[in-house]
Formats: sequence, structure tokens, C-alpha cells
Amino acid sequence: MCSIIGYNGEFDEEAVTRLLNESRVRGLHAFGYATPNRLMRTLDFDELVADITTAQPTTWIAHFRYSTSGDWRVLSNNQPIASDGVFLAFNGVISQGSQQDMESEFGCRIAAENDAYVLAAKLHDEDFLTRTDISYAAVWLDGGKVYARRNRKRPMWKHHNERFKCVASTQDILYRAGLIGAPAPVNTTLCL
Repeated sequence: MCSIIGYNGEFDEEAVTRLLNESRVRGLHAFGYATPNRLMRTLDFDELVADITTAQPTTWIAHFRYSTSGDWRVLSNNQPIASDGVFLAFNGVISQGSQQDMESEFGCRIAAENDAYVLAAKLHDEDFLTRTDISYAAVWLDGGKVYARRNRKRPMWKHHNERFKCVASTQDILYRAGLIGAPAPVNTTLCL
């Protein structure tokens, strides 16, 4: 299992730190986040926390990887990924094939052995997004905005208050992070 976060609004250091720490439970191998103009990937969780709490971005996505395919020690195989001006992080399985296999199967060029690149290439293909043989919960940055979408096979929950809006992989992450204001499941594409 991996974990994802989407966040938009006032930077709340206490809430962000709790979200990061609780999301780490679902991703042990690699970590990363992206803002509209910056991408950071690392194998060191403490480096991620230090970077994001120093930068204090108001619009960002994050990924916590639990490796199932592709070598997680190669940073280009980790998320978020950058593709055609979009930063994307997702939890799920599109394919566990090699880079060449994925390119052939899905008819797109991808930059690394990571099926997130396939999802990024197909973000506007409703037929692809509603396939029953894939599973995903995704957050992405496009045009300075955070978007979130999932299919029925992967969870994602949202929370909002007067200061910020966020989504996370599970309801438990939000509860354990102290964001108990009635999280709700994400059922459609939404813009935070």
C-alpha cells in the first residue's frame, strides 16, 4: 500500500506534520511531494518533513511509497511524477509490467518504470479511468490547482475546514492526524 495527500490552503504546520507522519504508515520505501513549481523525491522521510515544513507550501501533493514494482532506490521510479506540466501521485495498480510492456499495452510513452506515468497520460480519458481492471486513487497538480480522483477499488477521503482542504488515502490517516471534522469519501473528480 502507498499513501497520497492532496492539500490546498493555509499552511498549518501542526496538521501537515501529523498528516505526513500518519501517511508514513502506508509507505516505507520512498517519499516525495510537489508544489506547482517544485518536485522533491527522497528515500529519507525526515528530509521530506524538513523540506516541506521549511517551504510551507499552500498547494501541494505528496506520496509515500510502499514498493510493489520498479526499483524504489531509483528516484525516477518514485512519485510524484512530472509529465507534460502535471505532477501526479497515486496509490493503486495500473500495471506491474516493465516500462516497455506498459508502453505497448497502453499506447503511450512513459519516462520510467512507474505506472503513474500511464495514469498521467490517461487523466482525461474517461474510458480508461472507468476500466474495471485497474485501481487508483490519485492526486495531481495542474495549472496551480490540486485535483483528486479515485475508482471504486481504492479509498480516498477528504477533509476541509476554514483554513485548508485536504485528501488522504484513508479515513484513519485523517482521524489520527486530528482532522476529525467528519471526513467524507471522495466519489468524483474534485478540485481542492
